[in-house]
Amino acid sequence: MSIFLTIGPNKPDFNMSIHWIIQNARRDKNVLIQLVKMSYSKTASDNQKQIQKNSIEISKDILLKFRESNIVHKNDLGVFILGDNLKEMNLIISKIIED
Repeated sequence: MSIFLTIGPNKPDFNMSIHWIIQNARRDKNVLIQLVKMSYSKTASDNQKQIQKNSIEISKDILLKFRESNIVHKNDLGVFILGDNLKEMNLIISKIIED
């Protein structure tokens, strides 16, 4: 059993639950990065609205897309990149920037 615990004055960001689910499902990979455009940044009220969405369903959708590629674009959440190490992630991000 895996447990996810956060302690602090603020509720965790909605994306933390998505990261936790993906990283537990894809233990074969060591690094998960989410690139978010500034326009994707959420305010506290936007974050509360998003929490009403089901993070499990969103994570399942991302995981299905990770079967075909290590880069997944989600319009409302940004770009998720899955890899083995930081060197690989740097190469992938550099390629994304070039394109």
